[in-house]
This record gives sequence, C-alpha cells and structure tokens, in this order.
Amino acid sequence: MHAEESRSQTQPTGSSADRHDWSGEDVRALFDLSCGDLMYRAQTVHRENLGGSQVQMSTLLSIRTGDCSEDCTYCPQSALYEAGVKAERLMPLDAVLHGCGMAQPQGSQS
Repeated sequence: MHAEESRSQTQPTGSSADRHDWSGEDVRALFDLSCGDLMYRAQTVHRENLGGSQVQMSTLLSIRTGDCSEDCTYCPQSALYEAGVKAERLMPLDAVLHGCGMAQPQGSQS
C-alpha cells in the first residue's frame, strides 16, 4: 500500500456521525489498519463527540445469566460447558426498568 493510500485510510473522515452504509471494503479497510492507526481514529471520534477529557458513563445490567444455547467455548454463559455460573432466568421488565432508573441518577448515560 502506498503512503497516500495508507494516510487516506487512517485519517478520520471529519464526520463521526453513525454510519449504517458500511460496505465489505470499508470493514476490511478497518481490519487492515494497524493498532496505532485504529486507536488514532477512535480517539478522534471520541474527541469529536465528547471532548478530550470526558468519558461516557454506562451501566451494564445482566438481564439473563447462563443457559445460553450458543457454543462459545470462551464464554461462561454457554449451557454447553460447566463454568460454575448459576443460571438465572430473564429478569422481569419492571426490574430492568428499575435498574435503568437507578443507573441514570448515578451518571450513567446509556
């Protein structure tokens, strides 16, 4: 790859708007970036959206644990492997909404 092509692929586009029109070529270009170039692009998007010193706070809530039917050998959630994770049913909607309500006053943004 020539330096001009490499530079154009590693430079941010100037717009960090959400994209929903990714082509296979676009995705391959991201996978082909070096780790440093990928971090540079991620940092540029971060700064465009949050500024240099802000961090988006998020809260994760596991609404179901274990008994997953997928065969992901690395994941303790899979029902196909013994990982010592106690399976729990899907949380009721009101409990999920309560959890969301608790997270927002603590600074969670999503």
